[in-house]
Parts: sequence; structure tokens; C-alpha cells
Amino acid sequence: MKSVRSLMSALILSGSALAALPAGAATITGGTTAVTLTSAPSLASLGLSVSPTGTATVATDASGLPVVTFPITGGTTAGGNAIIEHNGSGLLFSNGGGATLGIGNFRIDTAAALITGDASANGSALGIVPLFKLAPGAQLLLTAEAAGAFQTVFNADVVENTIVGTAAVNPIAAGVPEPATWSLMILGFGAVGAAMRRRTSVRVRFAHA
Repeated sequence: MKSVRSLMSALILSGSALAALPAGAATITGGTTAVTLTSAPSLASLGLSVSPTGTATVATDASGLPVVTFPITGGTTAGGNAIIEHNGSGLLFSNGGGATLGIGNFRIDTAAALITGDASANGSALGIVPLFKLAPGAQLLLTAEAAGAFQTVFNADVVENTIVGTAAVNPIAAGVPEPATWSLMILGFGAVGAAMRRRTSVRVRFAHA
């Protein structure tokens, strides 16, 4: 059986780092996490295929590689850390012999540096499983549990801490302006400042409690 260690090392989740999070507490209301499956050619050579499930969508980039997008469905931020949920979407790995390994409902915990999710093997639920470790540079490392699932389901030589890739995670937090909104606000502040400078006779007094 061919080793899939190099395959998993080549599975790159597109992008670089997690988008900047607010320091205070906030509720995550949306956003996306995009995954570029650069391992698609290696998957095919090993007789393995991968497809999106649920609300995940797939497109093709300029290099012909599949890009899977997972909607962010919720979460929270506090102190610069976050819990980011992707309920209702996932990935399904399969081979020509009918064996399948499904992972989904991803939950990113930046404080624990871990991504967990539901897993199933050949249609049987395995429960919530630690899938990826978050390493510096937004690298994703395969957990022992995920490596074991590939070994069991596909008889594949996959080991813990194999570099899976890097994640591009872009959450939207309630009440936190998006970049375009910030630009408009800055322009607005500038206009207000100019108007105040022209109206030199106006005085502003702040009341103290």
C-alpha cells in the first residue's frame, strides 16, 4: 500500500493566519474558512477522492485545484482568542472500494490551539474527534486520532504531527466594523475634523458626573 504521509503533508489549507480578532468579548456571526486542496492529484494517485459535504462549496482555482469553502456559523471571541464553529459542513474522503472517512462540523479553539469535529468511518459515527493541532504560522498538524482514522479506514501510513497545511479563517464578529466600514468611518472622522476646524467659534463642554 502506498504511503499517504506525503499526501497529507501536501494537503494545504489556503491562506495564512487567522484574521485579527477584537480584544474584547464579541459574538461571531458569520464569515468563511477556505481550503485549497493541493493534494487532489496525490489523492487521485492513491485511489482516494475528497468531496465537500453539507453547506460546504467547492470551486476551482487558476491552477485547477479544488477550493472548498466552509461557512462560519457562529462562535465567540474574548481576549484575542476565539471559538469558531462551522456546523453543517465538512469533507468526505473515499476510495474505490467503498471505504469512507467523513469529518465535519469543525470547531476551532484558538486558545487550545486545536480543531475538533465530528468524524465517521464507513458511515458509523466516531463522535467528536480532535482533528488538527494549530501550530505557529497557522499550520495544521494531524492529531494522533485523525492519523489513526486514516490508518484504520484506508490502511494508510499516516502519522501524528504530519503537516496538513495552513488555514485561511475570516470570521465576522457582531459590532466589529469590516475593513471597508473602517475606511468609511475614517473618512467621516476626517470630514468632521475639517468642519470643526472651520467653525472656530464652537466650543464643546463635557459634563462630569
